[in-house]
Amino acid sequence: MNMKKFTFFLSAFTASFLFFSPAWGQNITQVGTATTATSGGGTITINKPSGIASGDIMIASITQSETGTGDNLSDAAATFGDWTLVTGSKIGTGQNPEFRATIMYRIATADDVAAAATSYQFTLDAQAEGVVGSIIAFRGVAVTGGVTGGPFDVVPGQINGLANDNSLNAASINLTTGKSAVIMFGFIGNDPGINTNWNIATTPGTLTELFDVVSTEDADIEIGAAWGIANSPGATGTGSASLASIAENGSILIALRPIPATAVLTTSGVLNVGVGIPVNLTAAVTNFAGTGNYNFTWNAAGASGLGINPVTQPGANNTKTIAYAAPGIYTVSASISRAGATAMSTNSLTIKVVSVPSVPNLWASSSNGSQIAAFTVNDGVNLSGDPANLFETTFPGTITGGTFTSAIGRNNKPSQASGYFYWLANTPTNSGIVEVFGSNSTGTNTTRIGTLDLNYEAGTNHLGFVRLGMGPDGTGWILAGDNSTFILAKFRPDGLLQNSLLPAADRLTIVDPDVTLNGATATSFINGDICVGGDGSLLTLANDGFGVTQIFVGVPNGTSTTLTKKFDVLKQDSSPFNGNVNGVAFDALGSLYVSAFTGLFYIDKNTINGPAGTIAISQVWVGTGLTDL
Repeated sequence: MNMKKFTFFLSAFTASFLFFSPAWGQNITQVGTATTATSGGGTITINKPSGIASGDIMIASITQSETGTGDNLSDAAATFGDWTLVTGSKIGTGQNPEFRATIMYRIATADDVAAAATSYQFTLDAQAEGVVGSIIAFRGVAVTGGVTGGPFDVVPGQINGLANDNSLNAASINLTTGKSAVIMFGFIGNDPGINTNWNIATTPGTLTELFDVVSTEDADIEIGAAWGIANSPGATGTGSASLASIAENGSILIALRPIPATAVLTTSGVLNVGVGIPVNLTAAVTNFAGTGNYNFTWNAAGASGLGINPVTQPGANNTKTIAYAAPGIYTVSASISRAGATAMSTNSLTIKVVSVPSVPNLWASSSNGSQIAAFTVNDGVNLSGDPANLFETTFPGTITGGTFTSAIGRNNKPSQASGYFYWLANTPTNSGIVEVFGSNSTGTNTTRIGTLDLNYEAGTNHLGFVRLGMGPDGTGWILAGDNSTFILAKFRPDGLLQNSLLPAADRLTIVDPDVTLNGATATSFINGDICVGGDGSLLTLANDGFGVTQIFVGVPNGTSTTLTKKFDVLKQDSSPFNGNVNGVAFDALGSLYVSAFTGLFYIDKNTINGPAGTIAISQVWVGTGLTDL
């Protein structure tokens, strides 16, 4: 058997090799040494290249020969394991002998790395009488996301296999990604005795030979491959190699996509903060081309805490803790450079900075209605972290057996800091009776303010929806529903004075026994709440339990009160806002806070989408247990 040296050159190759690309990461590299094997038929066993790691791509190329009958050979296939066919084709123009080339690939797994077995077996066509094969491996390949979802930058075509001449001519491919690895495979039948010296095209220069192996088990067959890194997208031109004399042959160019370099700016905390509250940011690059230290330049106008900027360091990530002294909307990004590569910029992060209120300004029934808790919020930013429980609600003198809170109200009388709390007992009975309890700002002196039968003492309909909202004049408004009728009631408390001691006009009374709903029915209010605007108008949040959340507005108007649907509430991605939505409260700017089973949310009044009749909601605290605001 004559062992022959097999080297390739590419003619008219327009891509430039062996330079760094600004858009892509470190060069794809070959792993270990190409392995080769020969066989007389049936199967062929080829060792895996040494040094394989999980995520590497292995490419097997196999050529079969058959001289007995001239039958059409089929592609080789893996006996075991997950190998994917790239392409297969008859090579040469003859029928006897006949030759067929097959290319397959496999993404190495942890099992490949750890397996005691060091080889892979492939099953041949039953007519095959000679075979030669090889496995090569590469690292730094984007094994998914390429054409057809795999590792290739260009859809692999057919082997240019119907040739019987003295040269290999692999069809040009059109690269879409810079720094792709271009591999040329050559397959030769009736081996002509190949020259050891090869002409190399002037551009791009020499390709690195990967292997060259001959089999004389049947008709002489030989395969080889060479490769290089293409810097730029575009047409490669034809790949070619001269043969010593005329021979059956085939060839092909394939291209592997590199893993792209990335530059990402992330935070370990929230980006909506109060004045002076630190924000932790990390800028990081991966697969970044070039050599030497990384240079990080932070772009964060108005921020303190940047320290040395730019900063030069050996590591590929840099962390800053910054803060802002004034409210506003700020943008932060970073750019990274390195010798031998063009600078990359990270994504930008937007930081919302608000002033910090001196005292809590939003209250919730928490712990599933057993506690009263406080938040400190401003312009959709939660500045208090988890809500701080203030006291446990109690129900002295209850006649309905209420054991937890269905709704709360907070009065700013006599002041914002020392206003009274009021809450409704969640009753397990179907009596239709509402009980109102109150306490001072610290939860002491809990008193039953009064009771009211919203069924006019003539029925026992269960009130599945009972909510409380406090108006700017101190009036408490109660909205209740029994799935068929909506009832509006009110009271005007005087501290913790009991209902019977209040002036008649201020006692618990029904305002409208059958509120008109425009755009919905009472069944729309499975979950929800009521709050009162600065002008005394009513805003009601309704959730039907099936993913539809809506806002209704109206003005108390005696027995002619009407609530009209104004908006559909959607998430930021325009999907429905669903779940157990159970609380709503205005802020001083006219925007809304909403409590739900999954946490605290915010509706910015500036996100109204005009004629579309929708309004967006965003989450400001993640947690469970809130039942009203």
